[in-house]
Amino acid sequence: MLPEPHPELSARLDRRCWHYPSTGSTNDDAWRLARAGAPHGSLVLADAQTAGRGRLGRSWFSPPQHNLYFSLILRPQTTPAQTALATLAAGVAMAEVLGLRLKWPNDVVDPDFRKVAGLLSEMDVVAGRVAFVVLGVGLNVNQPDFPADLPLAASLRMLRGHDMDRHALLAQLLPALDHRIQQIEHERPAVIRAWSSLSATTGRRVRVGELEGTALGLRDDGALMLRDDAGQLHHVVAGDVLPLEPHHS
Repeated sequence: MLPEPHPELSARLDRRCWHYPSTGSTNDDAWRLARAGAPHGSLVLADAQTAGRGRLGRSWFSPPQHNLYFSLILRPQTTPAQTALATLAAGVAMAEVLGLRLKWPNDVVDPDFRKVAGLLSEMDVVAGRVAFVVLGVGLNVNQPDFPADLPLAASLRMLRGHDMDRHALLAQLLPALDHRIQQIEHERPAVIRAWSSLSATTGRRVRVGELEGTALGLRDDGALMLRDDAGQLHHVVAGDVLPLEPHHS
């Protein structure tokens, strides 16, 4: 049985919203709610996370009150391969609203390649069909500074010089996320084009694992195309991108 959503936030954000002052992980909470039948577009929001995570099981710095930590429950009518584009689509929406750039595959970054937001999607597939997707977002909003072990992190406050209303920003982000994520069902090329136009990765010399070369852009399935120093073209489907030289636009 689903717990009762937060009435005021649900009305303000026009969707079912569960809000927690602190939780382990909003993605874990959203997963349980999705399994219990929470509808498409449902939202889990927390003021702090004690076990927030990013890709590859890494932890996500989630101190209380400063930032946005939320997860959306999605029930797209797409194949698992198509649904994998949801993270790219969400990144496009975030970068468009925030006026920032994108680092493949799931980071929103500032001009100095510092991470301002990260996205993590987790998919439940039953008999080859997507039952639901949980899309988690961590957005550094009013964080004044970061630990020394996070030198490539930044917040909107650090970039803009002032605090922002987190819930007002969330209300601005959600319609943009809805729109771009919906495009993966019928307008996938538009998502790829939009991502490419916002890319901080394309044209940059990078390293992905043991592979070094120039990032050329995205394939239509979201894979990163990279040409190595010997001229061979590679299609990278997973990995961390490390810039090797400044980007010249």
